[in-house]
Amino acid sequence: MRVKKKIVLSGFVCLLLVGLASATVFVRQTSAAYCGVCDSLDGVPGVLQRAGFIPRGDCRADTKKHEPCVHHECMTQHKKGHCKLQKRIDPDEHKGDHDHDDFVCWCVIDKISH
Repeated sequence: MRVKKKIVLSGFVCLLLVGLASATVFVRQTSAAYCGVCDSLDGVPGVLQRAGFIPRGDCRADTKKHEPCVHHECMTQHKKGHCKLQKRIDPDEHKGDHDHDDFVCWCVIDKISH
């Protein structure tokens, strides 16, 4: 009886460790994919953004000219970058719409050339 309990307990611990490892990989990949987005996100990326796992850029929209992204310098992850209008990562999110809802303002980190 004692051996069966140890096997069940060790199996449960292994499953828990595999689950934690896969969750960690998922959070890291999602935060890398959405790093620097200036808008509020929806779904799982939105939850991660509100929890502080996805760093937000400081780009702003121009409401007078109805432009979703003003091109200027910005900061994300304490690194300098520039604002850029990019297509959404999830193309199925807005099927059929081909206006500014398909694009999001991102703070793209400037690469230093050597």
